[in-house]
Amino acid sequence: MEAQHRVSTLELFFDLVFVFTITQLTVLLADDVSFRGAGQVLVIFTVLFWMYGGYAHLTNQVPPGRTVRRLLLIPAMGAFLVCALAVPTAFGAGGAAFGPARAADPVRRAAAGAAGRGERGAGAGRVRR
Repeated sequence: MEAQHRVSTLELFFDLVFVFTITQLTVLLADDVSFRGAGQVLVIFTVLFWMYGGYAHLTNQVPPGRTVRRLLLIPAMGAFLVCALAVPTAFGAGGAAFGPARAADPVRRAAAGAAGRGERGAGAGRVRR
């Protein structure tokens, strides 16, 4: 039987940043209650949920138990926070902050994943055959 992975404080803070992002999406929708506004919210939600899902999967496969892994997750959380702060104006002036913070996401995720490669216990959440 495999040892269970406990959720770290850092992962919980990452979840809190995601919840803040959802509240920012409600601000965007409240400012423009139309099909256009709903479409914008749906596009941003899809992008951010994809990011969040990637990090949730990553931290399940490579738990942030070591300092190196934690240090790689902190910039990701910061970028997620920048995206969240830019949400209400993402289709205007805030796009200059939202775009680069989102665009660097695959690099950060790859670095965090590489930090856990080859270690015993990495990938503990994989399905056995």
